[in-house]
Amino acid sequence: MITERLEFYIQCIVAKETVALKNIYELMGKEVFSYAYTISRDRQLAEDIAQDVFIKILSSADSYKVGRNPKAWIMSITHNEAVDAIRKRKHFALSDLVEPVFSETSIDSFEENLTSEIHIEHYLSQLEPIQQEIIKLHLLSEISFREIAQILNITLGKVGWQYKRAVSQLQLLMKDEVMR
Repeated sequence: MITERLEFYIQCIVAKETVALKNIYELMGKEVFSYAYTISRDRQLAEDIAQDVFIKILSSADSYKVGRNPKAWIMSITHNEAVDAIRKRKHFALSDLVEPVFSETSIDSFEENLTSEIHIEHYLSQLEPIQQEIIKLHLLSEISFREIAQILNITLGKVGWQYKRAVSQLQLLMKDEVMR
């Protein structure tokens, strides 16, 4: 399982076996880049962020607590590095999110459709940045809502609410496209 492999490789790095970083990159490189891109919306910056993430993993592997979720730890580093990079470029702007009104939806069937959708980025790009982050972390990286709340430094309730809002919006977008 990926969790055990990541933990093993992180412990190898702690033991000064830096070659294990290559294995972590092979397991998480695409997810790290994708998440960095979701936050930065700039391919070059996302590549720089991903590089910084792996350097940070190398330098701070000893801070990882064994038994916790290594994917969440790596994605948390990615989030922090992306926010720092954006702040350094002075393009960082926070927007207030309007509280949504959403209807009951079949999230399970939606998740199956969304994860199999070829043009997922097309739909995700139409969501607010925080919703994109939550969708990618939860569906694509399989990180729990509780861990996402920790990574994004927001409440668990806000994660669930933004997720449901994103699901509703994505369902509408997909339905509109099918109707065309």
